Amino acid sequence: MPAETHVQLPSEGVPTDGRWLLGVLFLAPLALLAWPGPGALLAADPFPHLAGTAWAALASVPAAVVLLVRVRGALPFATLLAFAWLAALLVLQASGVTTDVLEAHRALFQATILVFAFVAGSRLGRTELRLFECGLMIASLAWTVQAFLDQWTGVSPGAGVLGDSGSLSQAALPGALVGALFFARGSGGVRALGLTTFILFALHALQVPVLAGAVAALLALGSALVLESGATRRRCALVFGALLLGLFTLATGLVHSSGGSAPNATDGLDRVEPEAATGVASTTDATRRSPFGGFEVRARIWSRIPALIAARPGGIGPGQFQASFPPFRDPREIQLSRQGVCNDFETEVEHAHNDWLGGLAEGGAPGGLLWFALLAWIGARAWRRLAGGTIEVAAAALAVLGLLWNAALHSAVLVHPTNGLVFGLLAGVLFQGGRALRAIPAALGVRLAALGLVVVAVLAWPLTTHGRALTTYVGALARLDREPNASEARRESLARTARESLARALVAAPASVPARKQSARLTNELEPWFELLDLRPWAADVHDQLATLAARRGQDELAREHWETSLSLSADHPRLLRNLARLAAWSERPSEAATWIARLEANGCLQANWLRELGASLALAGRRDAALDAFTRADPELAGGPEALFAASGAAREAGDKRVADALRSLAHQGWARRHAAAGDFATAVRSYRQALAPTLVAKSSGSPAIRLEKAAAEWRAGLPDEAARTLREGGGASVLEADNGGLDWVRSCFSELSALAARR
Repeated sequence: MPAETHVQLPSEGVPTDGRWLLGVLFLAPLALLAWPGPGALLAADPFPHLAGTAWAALASVPAAVVLLVRVRGALPFATLLAFAWLAALLVLQASGVTTDVLEAHRALFQATILVFAFVAGSRLGRTELRLFECGLMIASLAWTVQAFLDQWTGVSPGAGVLGDSGSLSQAALPGALVGALFFARGSGGVRALGLTTFILFALHALQVPVLAGAVAALLALGSALVLESGATRRRCALVFGALLLGLFTLATGLVHSSGGSAPNATDGLDRVEPEAATGVASTTDATRRSPFGGFEVRARIWSRIPALIAARPGGIGPGQFQASFPPFRDPREIQLSRQGVCNDFETEVEHAHNDWLGGLAEGGAPGGLLWFALLAWIGARAWRRLAGGTIEVAAAALAVLGLLWNAALHSAVLVHPTNGLVFGLLAGVLFQGGRALRAIPAALGVRLAALGLVVVAVLAWPLTTHGRALTTYVGALARLDREPNASEARRESLARTARESLARALVAAPASVPARKQSARLTNELEPWFELLDLRPWAADVHDQLATLAARRGQDELAREHWETSLSLSADHPRLLRNLARLAAWSERPSEAATWIARLEANGCLQANWLRELGASLALAGRRDAALDAFTRADPELAGGPEALFAASGAAREAGDKRVADALRSLAHQGWARRHAAAGDFATAVRSYRQALAPTLVAKSSGSPAIRLEKAAAEWRAGLPDEAARTLREGGGASVLEADNGGLDWVRSCFSELSALAARR
């Protein structure tokens, strides 16, 4: 159908020409966030959805002021649903069901922006809409061109000014679809602009790749193929076919994903390594290296949302998905997000990866059903307008359909910093001339929406400070890592910058979970981690950090409790299994240690190097039985007795592993000492115990209490009471008597005599 025969925008209550101001003012948020180069606001922000929401609200204030003046005419009936949905979210927030306060506020800010944009879209004239759509295409071009430049110069892998390739692709999607419709129906320069915009979007989405955006664009274009005709359909078929060919090329394996790396063994507690300012990787971060792995991750997330809704039918509250979902995660999804069962990524599901289901989970029966009905109504309206609207309205309809599809594959509307505004604005356009709320004065609805936006802009302002502060914090830490040989003054300056930036972030947003996590790491205290559990009770990394601190303080039961909780939230995480096995071995619970080690082995994650390091630390602390168990699991030949241990010690020393060599040598000499003692040769046993104790003295000033106790007993039996007394005195006296004697009867029989020696020291 030729473009000039399509139905024009109705003029009732809305001017159809001669107006341009709102169209330009609504480009301000896009221009602000699409700004390339060093001035990019969100490129290095570890949490762009927080600051981005605030910047979008602030940049929309001028449009809100103009909208307060332009209040004549009726509002679409669908506005009632939008206001009711926002009211339901406010009620949920006020009901106290939320824990993560900052994310709750961010979600309410985003919802208010969406409702404001919906009302504003119903006021746009045709000229304003055309200006906005041309600006939308230019913003899409700016985003994708900058992303390609960053990729070619090695700055980042296609992340661009929004700091994340997925977020950038979502932002560029509506402009690309508007471009596709202008290419199909338009003429001259606007057609060329539209085609260029769509091509660059498609190349970015396929090359990075970000398939959610590409698939959403393909499905939206499929609607145009059904509804258009003639030359318009042929041009739609051209871009549809090109995008389909690109996706087919990916599917046939011309682009391959890269796997993760194996975890590294350590000689102490395995630590949580922070990802920038978060401490964890998102599921998007962990899966975006694979072109198609993200789809299975999404499917497994979606399959568990019904259980979440069943557990909280009244709704989890706005912005509470990340705080509430962990107990419902699919173990296989966790492993996929970690890029393999043996990888040490700690991942979180930041959002539902589906705005339809996410809104239902957050809003429950009151808000979720209103949200679902609103999206369905907008989708039906977009289908109708695509079939019978002007080129501007059809372009808006196609972009809305694309965003609705993208919202079914990602959180493109409820979380994305720009798409809530764009979606609301274009959706509002679709309802012009439809059923109206004539019984309610338009001025009331418009003013409520505009004033709500202004209030949000004021309340959200601290998020911009929070974002800038965390960006500076992460940058300072990155420079510290990149400059290991910097002067002490330079490193102290960077450390001070990091501390001051973190303090500013906490002042701006005291309830910020990421900022409080970093602050808790700096304090090295337990209380900040307990406070974080009030905000995120099911955060696996918080339980992990709390357990690590408790273990270092000797609070083994507390450590065990929180590591087990963390493990229940992060299925078969290898670091957690290793730490639980280590804790059980140190706590003299061999059967429990064997259980955790068996799980590591069953998953293919049991490493000989880690077992040897565990054995070394246990041996040097005098935990002979547990150390031998670890060493023989790594190398069964070490079960051959002291001779095999001593030979392995020499091999370890030649390999440059002095710690393991010393531990094996200590075990070998202790084994020989016990053999001599069993034969009644206590004088020779004493010499062997001296050799066994020597490596432990290097590891610990007083050496191993267990070896020292056996040595003192051997010295007593060898007729060397003064030596026995000195051994006890140097090793802690009576406290040594509490050490494990290895079940040796001859040591136990000396307890009373040794107690008397300890009393006389």
